[in-house]
Amino acid sequence: MADLVRHCNSERDIEQALIALKKGTQLIKYSRKGKPKFRAFRLSPDETSLIWLSHGEEKTLKLSLVSRIVLGQRTVSSISAFCFVA
Repeated sequence: MADLVRHCNSERDIEQALIALKKGTQLIKYSRKGKPKFRAFRLSPDETSLIWLSHGEEKTLKLSLVSRIVLGQRTVSSISAFCFVA
């Protein structure tokens, strides 16, 4: 988490990332095998789970199970693209 905070410029950046997750945004999902894929992610209404669609099926991950967050591409336009690793 410290790595993530180091790359965010301010609380405003964090707030914007949360807003994007609440609305839904494209993120890179890494699986245990295979290539990374873009998936549509959103935050659950109670903000305890991350929800995404995979092959038309809704998948969820409880945020309490997330062990680390890895920052994705470091360009200005994609700085809010985070990769979640469980």
